[in-house]
Amino acid sequence: MPFSIHAARIPFSVAAFAMLVVLMMPDATLAAVNTSATRDYNAGIEELVRESFKDIPVMIEIARCESEFIQFHKNGRALHGGTGTMIGLFQISEILHRKTAEKFDWEIDTPEGNMAYARYLYEKNGTAPWLASKHCWNTPVSAARYKAATQAWKEQQALAATAAISTADVLDTLTLADIHTQLTAILEKIVTLQSKQTVAIKTI
Repeated sequence: MPFSIHAARIPFSVAAFAMLVVLMMPDATLAAVNTSATRDYNAGIEELVRESFKDIPVMIEIARCESEFIQFHKNGRALHGGTGTMIGLFQISEILHRKTAEKFDWEIDTPEGNMAYARYLYEKNGTAPWLASKHCWNTPVSAARYKAATQAWKEQQALAATAAISTADVLDTLTLADIHTQLTAILEKIVTLQSKQTVAIKTI
């Protein structure tokens, strides 16, 4: 009796077919698939937010509450929250704000643009644009976090200012005689170097 696939009725599941397709893929294609699947598009973004808003720590808490420091979906596209029109780290309304952001060349689909526009909103309206999540970022724990961060930032600024003042004080203590002495020493050094170069040229 001749062989008939209909008679044999070999079971062939979807899973088996998928496995066959994978086995037939070139190594390069498999590598590309694996890289895409494992890439973390949000790597380093939390640190970027914390660094960018050291001077406004409440915005760090707002980003944590609004998006958990996520700018991108796993597929690399910008995070769309709410009804699908709230974008990125600070969940900025695409309908209300995209055109204004573009006037400043800020792309709210990127971490940098999203943060820049969030700072712009804060400077204009304070935390009002994020009142819907106030129950999250205005808790005693959150308040303690950003108050501590504010104090740390102020201390850092004070140290920087002190260093700048110290440098200015040193310059202020220099007398005209000190400056004359330093300049004379520099000129003598230049003359000595020029003499050595002249001797070297004559020797050649």
